[in-house]
Amino acid sequence: LMAAAPSYPMLLLARLAGGLLSAAALPTALALAADLTPPENRGAAMGQMGGAFGLGFLFGPAIGGVLAPLGITVPFIAAGILALAAVPLGAIVLREPLRQRSPIVSQPLWRSLWQAVRSPYALLYWLAFGMTFGASAMFAMLGYYFIDRVHGSPAQVGLTFTLVGLTASLIQFTAIGPASRAWGENRVAQSGLLLGAIGFAAIVLSGTTAPLIASVVVTGIGMSLTRPAITSLLSKRTQHGQGLTMGVQTSFDSLGRTVGPLWAGAIYVWDIRAPFLSSSAVFLAFLLIMLTSAARASLAPE
Repeated sequence: LMAAAPSYPMLLLARLAGGLLSAAALPTALALAADLTPPENRGAAMGQMGGAFGLGFLFGPAIGGVLAPLGITVPFIAAGILALAAVPLGAIVLREPLRQRSPIVSQPLWRSLWQAVRSPYALLYWLAFGMTFGASAMFAMLGYYFIDRVHGSPAQVGLTFTLVGLTASLIQFTAIGPASRAWGENRVAQSGLLLGAIGFAAIVLSGTTAPLIASVVVTGIGMSLTRPAITSLLSKRTQHGQGLTMGVQTSFDSLGRTVGPLWAGAIYVWDIRAPFLSSSAVFLAFLLIMLTSAARASLAPE
């Protein structure tokens, strides 16, 4: 539909339809991963899922760039073909795990959602929101910041995103599991929030290209530690089923990605450093919340 759209309004409608129709893919994939792994390996599984998604976001734009010279609609057609090919692959490979159903499944959906966001571990949903809010605020303005701050080029921005994607995927594939088993997801998430806060602040202090790129990579490392740890903690704490829990988390993620760029764009015109300072403050605030005794008690896996 996006390839065939004759105007911007139709393109926007096609994109909205795509988002609505594919919204269940990510939370159900995470729920399936949670159901298929024991609690002690949950952090590693979520890290591997994050690494796989990261590789997709890394190679997707590169493939689109290669296909774009063949026609502006070709990348959209290729994306549709890849999505269609995933359907029989999923039907052949994926198997629903055997598990006991929670009695809460029989409740109305609105009541389950309300109980989830009011549960003792609801802080984890807000952590997911805060992380994506800060990250999307940064990435929305990063290209402009490169130009305004260090007179950077699009190639340098692309290199930065590539380094972030590669580093994040490598960490999620290799380090999340051992770190979660050694220190626990709480400490891994706290370490990620601290690194993210430091990285955002370092972006503001960077006056040349190399330190700026390094600072962005540090924020990427922080985010690659935080998100799988949050997801793993949620999967262990939930009393409402993995599907509902991952769906709510993804909703909070999406809310952060929606509000973050709007906020960043509004304050960037006031001060180009403001989006990165605000992201640093958000990460630091959630780190301090996680360090409180009440939060530690509510986030401890059952």
